[in-house]
Amino acid sequence: FPPTDTYGSTLGVGDLMKHARVGTNRDAGQCRDSLLLFGHGDGGGGPTEEMLQRLERFKDVAPRAFGFRLDTSTTPDQFFDAVARQDRNVPALQRHVGELYFELHRGTLTTNVRLKAANIRAQAALREAEALATHATLVTHGAFKYPQGRLEDLWKTLLLQQFHDVLPGSSIQDANEDALAELLATHDGAMDVSSAAMTAIAGSPVDRAACNAVVNMTPAPVTLAASGDHFRAATRTDSGRVG
Repeated sequence: FPPTDTYGSTLGVGDLMKHARVGTNRDAGQCRDSLLLFGHGDGGGGPTEEMLQRLERFKDVAPRAFGFRLDTSTTPDQFFDAVARQDRNVPALQRHVGELYFELHRGTLTTNVRLKAANIRAQAALREAEALATHATLVTHGAFKYPQGRLEDLWKTLLLQQFHDVLPGSSIQDANEDALAELLATHDGAMDVSSAAMTAIAGSPVDRAACNAVVNMTPAPVTLAASGDHFRAATRTDSGRVG
């Protein structure tokens, strides 16, 4: 979190005093810019007129009262660009590589098991769809086009339904029903991608009625036993190769 330790500051005196404390800004003295996020978040409507009026009033007194200057509102991109320009001359500035993961969000209990179950099924289906689509693109030498746009849309839909009021089942009933429908549609979309990829991997058999394609996505070898049916199997070997 930024020095105010919240993403929903009201721009009150207490928040500004907290923002000014050295202990809450680990880059104090190394970076002249810091981010103060204000407004009612989580769909609460954003900044109010009162907050914007406070911002204008505090601009004049902030340097003397709090020890920092309140600039005009900016965008996150503009803020990080400004920090990056300073960073060239500040090697000690803290760096974060990869996802900014909030470690207190590990695990989510729920009052709506259907949502949790649909979420994990959709997530697993997307993982397999990505793997199958990648393999199909490779073995067909590009004849099968990796559906990047489609998969990205499906992942975005899935991640939206992992919002912290959805998985615990703490949303209103209408929101729960919408989320469940989106998760089921995401699963179906991922299965469509997997089906197209498996068709490409198996090739185009002359008699589809007499030929089934089996793809094993687990790391364990699979033995097929069938009577009267013919299988063209694509199984993952110990080396990770699908053949």
